[in-house]
Amino acid sequence: MAKVVQGSRIGRLGRLAALSGRVGGSLVARAANRFSGGDGSEAQRWAAQQLVETLGRMKGLAQKVGQALSMDVDHLPPEVREVIASLQGKSEPLDAAAIVEVVEDSLGAPLDSLFDEFERQPFAAASLGQVHRARLADGRRVAVKVQYPGIRRALEADLENVGMLVRTVGLLGGPFDGKPYYDEVRREIEKEVDYRREAQSGRRFAELLSRHAGLAVPGVVAERSSDRVLTTELLDGKPLSEVLKASQTVDPELRYRLACGLAAALFGPFLGAGVVHADPHPGNFVVLPDGRLGVLDFGAVKELSPPFAEAHRTLYRAALSGRLDSPVELLEHAGFTLTAPRQEVAAFVGRIFDIIRRPVAEPFYDFGPDRMTADLRALVRSNFKTSMGLRPPPEGLLFFRAIFGQSMNFRALHAAGDFRRCYEEILRASIP
Repeated sequence: MAKVVQGSRIGRLGRLAALSGRVGGSLVARAANRFSGGDGSEAQRWAAQQLVETLGRMKGLAQKVGQALSMDVDHLPPEVREVIASLQGKSEPLDAAAIVEVVEDSLGAPLDSLFDEFERQPFAAASLGQVHRARLADGRRVAVKVQYPGIRRALEADLENVGMLVRTVGLLGGPFDGKPYYDEVRREIEKEVDYRREAQSGRRFAELLSRHAGLAVPGVVAERSSDRVLTTELLDGKPLSEVLKASQTVDPELRYRLACGLAAALFGPFLGAGVVHADPHPGNFVVLPDGRLGVLDFGAVKELSPPFAEAHRTLYRAALSGRLDSPVELLEHAGFTLTAPRQEVAAFVGRIFDIIRRPVAEPFYDFGPDRMTADLRALVRSNFKTSMGLRPPPEGLLFFRAIFGQSMNFRALHAAGDFRRCYEEILRASIP
């Protein structure tokens, strides 16, 4: 096991280049296999496994990209997505002695004086740190999230490598300039390495989500937390990622309740306080024995500006009412930059609105065969010029990422039911 995460820019770029070569060769083999009468699935699984092993060792931004990729129900075969989904909660752990050293150095005391028990083997390993079960002197069972040694340098290297690409593409100017979005992502990711901020966000979400039935947030143990160690109450349940693997065998009512819980975890804090949990991959949720949905990991929390939040609250209400007034003005209020003709933008947004409100348009909706994401992508392709003349504000990047992620969770759950009622209840609880 490694003692630190590799942080060299060249070394990390080299790993990705080598991965690209291996996966590319695998896809050629898949094509040859299919040409000779096979289905190419073995080559696909091998390529996915290579992706998991490499990104899991690299941690940081590389693993975050893999986690996001694993959620796309529309573009990955189920067997490939299942392999890559392991990045949502498990990857190669770091050397136990190195992790103990971080805990003792960060909390300023020997491990056995901090915890009565501390499991050396992590039960979850994510992009910035790994999580260990432990027990405090008062008997409480806790989860101890420990930051990987070297992860700050590794993140910096990944961001610099991405920044080089963004600067190159940005030379084209106009709609191809991604620097404002890169700067936004960089600022938000750099905040994630401070676990004190995550602890504060966790406390805030615990208060906001207490208004919504069926949700649980682990309490923070402040005296065992620091900038690199975060100790919380242990929510011992089944990871949502495991539920998704066998979702069609899960009781339909439970699937519906879980989907409503996911919606509340996203929209409740947004409607109530303008903040979103921006990393909704299934590894960040657990299904507790009593049926509640546990919400974890508050490193990626985004606070939206009042104009952006209010504009999207208006859109939320409009989706429930079925009437969207002044769409162009609403976009401008939210901070969108419009260069396409206003009449074209209004028609384009109207068609988007018709698609995104489908789940609340009728008393029953089935996310299993849902085509919202596919239809939105097709709409953008067929109206490419108009869509390029409608640039969202950088602050919306993580918000839209969260919306997309949760829609993929609903699809993977094959959830069906009265989502209109679900979204109305979220609105009532969030804004009394």
